[in-house]
Amino acid sequence: MTNCKGIAVYGGGYDRVDIAAARKKGIGVTNVSDYCNQDVADYVIASIYHFNKQILSYEKAMKEGQWGAQAVKCKIRRINSSTLLIIGLGRIGKTVAVKGLSLGMKIIAFDPYVDEGTMNSLGVDKVSWDDGLEQADFISLNPILSSETEGLLKYEDFTKMKRTVYLINTARGKIVVEKDLIRAVQEGLIAGAALDVISVEPPTFHEDVFHCKNIIVTPHISYISEESYTELKTRTLKNAMAMLEGRIPCDLVN
Repeated sequence: MTNCKGIAVYGGGYDRVDIAAARKKGIGVTNVSDYCNQDVADYVIASIYHFNKQILSYEKAMKEGQWGAQAVKCKIRRINSSTLLIIGLGRIGKTVAVKGLSLGMKIIAFDPYVDEGTMNSLGVDKVSWDDGLEQADFISLNPILSSETEGLLKYEDFTKMKRTVYLINTARGKIVVEKDLIRAVQEGLIAGAALDVISVEPPTFHEDVFHCKNIIVTPHISYISEESYTELKTRTLKNAMAMLEGRIPCDLVN
């Protein structure tokens, strides 16, 4: 790429680009880091409501002639009595925290790069890895994918969680060891998961994760809204133009 003046990534994640190698060649790399904070956070909250109210499960109960309390098969706790663990308190994680706090949830977070004072100023309690896993009723994964976070959640971690916990992943599929998640759900170690990202994308749709009861998979759409698309396109173009013209773009990551 001897003539390349810049790589403008059309999205927030830049894990597909070797940014160190690009910098050695004098090639800038940009992303659009916070264009969809609200949209992804809304997906997390929508997933919490879905798991809490189990609305779709009652169709089967009614077909069986059940009405009222007899149709409820599992315990339901109020959302404002629940604890949400956010793993990765970056821009999206902080937006998730704000929305969770507005629902009256207790918000705890694990992020080795955010200090306790900063978390407390947001109304968030900083916790250790094990303490967070043990306390959580819902877990939102929001770190970037890196060598440090790939395979972050493994089978042994699921054994530390409540059997009623739900995992929500809107970050990157490879942050979770997918076969371990499937095993944990099948064995009842956790209640279920909502995944907007999986380990192999695009999938063949024959992957095991699509055939595991209590795991919901959506096609990597949590970021989508009219507003997010407009900002994404505009900022990607501005980044590309800046690099072509020899200016330093606002969203430079290397």
